[in-house]
Amino acid sequence: MTDKILCGEYNDNLFSQYALLFGKNRIEQSDIQQLIPVSRHTPTYCNVREDCISFLDETKLTANEYITINRGVDSKYGNEHPKLWPLPYYEALVTQLKAHYPSIKIVQIGATKGFSDINGVDINLVGKTTLEETKVLLKYSLLHIDGEGGLVHLKRILNGKSVVLFGPTSTKIFAYEQNLNLKSDACPESCEWVTRNWTEGCLRGFNPPKCMQQLDSTKVFSAVKNYLDSLPIFNYEGKWVKSYPEFNNKKIACLSKDKRFWNLSDRNLIYIFDSSLNISKDSELFYQAKERGVKLEFSSAYNVPSDDLEFDVVLFQDCNDKEIHPMAVMEALRILKRGGDLYIPTNQVRIIQDLKFIINIPNENISGLLKITKI
Repeated sequence: MTDKILCGEYNDNLFSQYALLFGKNRIEQSDIQQLIPVSRHTPTYCNVREDCISFLDETKLTANEYITINRGVDSKYGNEHPKLWPLPYYEALVTQLKAHYPSIKIVQIGATKGFSDINGVDINLVGKTTLEETKVLLKYSLLHIDGEGGLVHLKRILNGKSVVLFGPTSTKIFAYEQNLNLKSDACPESCEWVTRNWTEGCLRGFNPPKCMQQLDSTKVFSAVKNYLDSLPIFNYEGKWVKSYPEFNNKKIACLSKDKRFWNLSDRNLIYIFDSSLNISKDSELFYQAKERGVKLEFSSAYNVPSDDLEFDVVLFQDCNDKEIHPMAVMEALRILKRGGDLYIPTNQVRIIQDLKFIINIPNENISGLLKITKI
């Protein structure tokens, strides 16, 4: 294929059809000829800045469970864009959610005003947040509800789940298997870029587009409810231990804010460095890791590029005088399997005191480690 054939937005549909012939989705289109190791399962990394986490306090969301919701498309398009789910459907969905889950806050987000405020939301932050603040909101939301677009992609690389309202774009190309991807049967195929003016309204003349009209709020609410009701409930038990046990045949993640390399050689270990350390892949640390069979991944302590419930053991490397943030502990617990253990050095006095409010930790304290078991 030549640039002449595959250039410009108009040929985006053509390129998508070409990719589907090879079983590839949007992420894998960049590797259409299998020259680079990119697949839909390639770990994705997105930094979450510690100095922006306080935005949750500013919006009074730190102590609340909440859902984020968005109605919007690229700001260069208008309110008739066929990817927009009808506003009355959004408002009916919000009413249903508020009736069934009164304790869960609903937060409307988005970069651009002009696509209609949704009546009934608890907090409207449309046009009021920076990108970094939006990342924090998405990271800690129970769920994101949106049409297919940028915030859905951002939620995914923040290791979260979205309910995605598909209309004219293809689920085969744009859907993530981890999401709840909803699409009506109104149209047999997607119509994105079938014509140059597809963004101006339904190509079949329906207003609202029939693909969106038939995806009503009851169907969407049912999908959201099924997900929220299926969320697992975990308990945690704390115990003081003097040292680490043998980690035989365990899948381990070590979260580090230190450039020292631990003397660990378990081949299942994924040793994740804080991205702020600026460690090059040409550094001595990576050579040491390769020799020991240890996989190193760049990460943020607040967004580890791993799925939920992935590790048997999570370790915080001794951070010396650097305090572990409570949200870093939350992230460590997210990737820990049920029955798995999280180890925190006992010199982390502040975070251990904070954890005592939510985790059963014995009062006696010994020099060594706090082991938290996820039950």
